[in-house]
Amino acid sequence: MEAAYAALSPTMRAFLGTLTARHASEHVYRGRYADRGVDDTDVSYPEAVHPLVRTHPDTGRRSIFVNPTFTVEICGLEAGESHGLLSWLHHHTTRPEFQIRHRWAENDIALWDNRCVQHFAIWDYWPDERYGHRVTVKGERPFFDPDGVDPPPSGLRLSPGRLT
Repeated sequence: MEAAYAALSPTMRAFLGTLTARHASEHVYRGRYADRGVDDTDVSYPEAVHPLVRTHPDTGRRSIFVNPTFTVEICGLEAGESHGLLSWLHHHTTRPEFQIRHRWAENDIALWDNRCVQHFAIWDYWPDERYGHRVTVKGERPFFDPDGVDPPPSGLRLSPGRLT
């Protein structure tokens, strides 16, 4: 998401840096496991408001902080504006030049930093099954630092199976 941010015009980066977005999960998880006997009637699904552009606490680099599953609106914009800008951002952030494809081999381990990367699993392993263990490290609350570092426009160079 750093490379996607760096590819934006300076005007767009400045505009996005002023915005926050609401992230929610109830629409994804409510009733999801009802077929397995899970009753989530009394479960509370939290929401959070985060900056649309966040600053990595270790590198100071900025990145776009939205995703199509959990980012439900941009705060302070009319519904149509919010939907339109989020749609544009989702399209922008999924451009091939901002992606890396890992081609799995036996005993591979994949690690990534959710503070500046989006993960999307492709169901391309049929007839094999995908198994894994997820480990999530509790992080800090996302923030935007106006004095943060804009990644270089060249961003990351991606090649199949590895990040260089």
